[in-house]
Amino acid sequence: MGDSLSQNCSPAKAGAQTGHPPSRVNMLLAFATLAIILTTLALLRPVDHDESQYVAAALLTAHGLIPYQDFAYLQTPLQPYLFAPIALIAGAWTWPALRITNALLGTATIAAVHRAARIGSASTRAATIATALFATCDILLFSIGTARNDALPAACLALALPAIVRTARDQASRNDAILIGMLLAAAASAKISYALPALTYGIWTLFRADRRPWWTLLGALPFIALTTALFLQAPEGFLFGVIGFPGQAPTEWYQSRPWKLSNTAKIIDTLKFLALGPALLAIVATTGRRHRWHLILDLLIVAGLIAALAPVPTWRQYLLPVLPALFVRLALVWHAHPPGKAMRIAAIVFACAGLAPHDRGRRERPHPDARRDARHGRGA
Repeated sequence: MGDSLSQNCSPAKAGAQTGHPPSRVNMLLAFATLAIILTTLALLRPVDHDESQYVAAALLTAHGLIPYQDFAYLQTPLQPYLFAPIALIAGAWTWPALRITNALLGTATIAAVHRAARIGSASTRAATIATALFATCDILLFSIGTARNDALPAACLALALPAIVRTARDQASRNDAILIGMLLAAAASAKISYALPALTYGIWTLFRADRRPWWTLLGALPFIALTTALFLQAPEGFLFGVIGFPGQAPTEWYQSRPWKLSNTAKIIDTLKFLALGPALLAIVATTGRRHRWHLILDLLIVAGLIAALAPVPTWRQYLLPVLPALFVRLALVWHAHPPGKAMRIAAIVFACAGLAPHDRGRRERPHPDARRDARHGRGA
């Protein structure tokens, strides 16, 4: 009887009874290991010439300056305010501190994709495989490996996906609607290209009252208010930084190489970036296969792709809004239709392409001044 009692109270069973099965512990350990790996890769990555402006913006905001009014900032305004406390604490170490922050945001992005796939009823195996493939995409690895402004909005979008999946499956609560609105608005307030996926989701909610569009809007209001307030404070600086400069500067920069601005170059670059990792394979694998509730995921993928292709030229980080919903879709498709041998081999090949050593750190060779400015936290 004593043996029976000791068996019933064994640590394994006790852990299961308390709601912490070994599989959950293993998953937490896996993501902790991933965070360490991504942080290490971020600290080893070469300087990207765009980093200096985001490091400088965080430092300047930390010291009380206001974006658009006191200094030029070339995106929507959330990131300098969220990262200002980090810059204030890190001081001269702000650049590596922001790289570490973005690597951790990348880990959260990957974990959120896995969680959304599981909520969508993908098996643990399918969700884990799809998430692992997502983690090998060069688009993601570049974006979360620098001190730029790509990781924060991607994390916000991905963290909204579990609640979006619950909403699509008619399982969401009012709190889910508020959370979705808050996270999608935060993404758009950190990078303007995420406004189109956010708007797409908002329009989708309007077609059914049980998707709680007004509660979603309520969640979005604080970030809408922040962006609007900064626009009203310095409208000319805001329009120049968010719309004018990004639209005009590439045309002037590539006057000597106009082919880079052509539609042919855009198609080639887009396919190339998607093929550096399994993103292109995921698009092929998910085309034409979906359950009725998958529609919102497809809409988010299309909205992200349109937002990525709107600027010229196209760079890898522009495609990041496409990926979170895409790899949730891949998990759902591969759960219902497991991939054959050829698809599994292709997935390994594309994953290796995303992980293969190549010049991820530069779109153009940075000018020595840009390297110096990035190291010292200076920039436009």
